[in-house]
Amino acid sequence: KEGLQKKNLHIKKEYVDTSKAKFVYRNFAFYGPESFAAAEALECAKDQNKFWQYHDGLFEAEIKDGKGNNGSITRDLLVRLAEELGLDARNFAVCVDSKKYGDLIKVGNAAASSIGVNGTPMTFINGELTRGAQPFETFQVAIEKYLK
Repeated sequence: KEGLQKKNLHIKKEYVDTSKAKFVYRNFAFYGPESFAAAEALECAKDQNKFWQYHDGLFEAEIKDGKGNNGSITRDLLVRLAEELGLDARNFAVCVDSKKYGDLIKVGNAAASSIGVNGTPMTFINGELTRGAQPFETFQVAIEKYLK
């Protein structure tokens, strides 16, 4: 996780903060009910301006046991994490329980699948696909190509 955070910080510092590039994050809930619930929870956290804090906390919670998609992402975990991060847990729980963002996640999944996304992470730079977690330099080369 530390490596991923540092890579994202480099991209943010070098390109997003300097207005050379725009960063857009999209959920792709492809692991079934658990990842779908996590994607909905992220949108609920976004309602309270805590998307990235929640994103990072959820990622940490999921990798804690070294396994993915193993039933560890429960409603209790989602709400407990919201509390730990200082979100209004009651409003967060109402949002999660209402499935307010279910259709948004479904539409996003369909859109991603229609352009060939079949896993994460995937990054598009001006429509050019980079698969997997790549070193900062890979993204730097791709971004710089379009800045010339």
